[in-house]
Amino acid sequence: MGIGCWAPGLSSIYDALDVEDRESVSAWGVRAEVSGVFLDEGGIARQTALDERMIVTRARVLTGIPTVLAVAYGTAKSRAVWSALNGGVVNGLITHASLARAVLDMPRSAGAPALERVAPS
Repeated sequence: MGIGCWAPGLSSIYDALDVEDRESVSAWGVRAEVSGVFLDEGGIARQTALDERMIVTRARVLTGIPTVLAVAYGTAKSRAVWSALNGGVVNGLITHASLARAVLDMPRSAGAPALERVAPS
């Protein structure tokens, strides 16, 4: 899965929408998207008017899959990656060291799974 930060140039969905749709999604507190699942800053999936216009795997399905890997690049996406991990939508991340460090340094919500550091061998 790809993780997008809800900002210009950091989400392919954000960039594909018109201003009205972007603002509508932003009004729901969306800060990240994972393959069309919109997440607020805490990682809670938010339903938007776009949900009926896209074919996606819903958040409740993703959280039930034992291993969901995401790919993200760039420290500008650190809050979005944190939201995806904190919300349990993804539970594995393929990225680079600076983004990994930025995410590992962020506080976790109560009840959120601990992050495990795994270095390449």
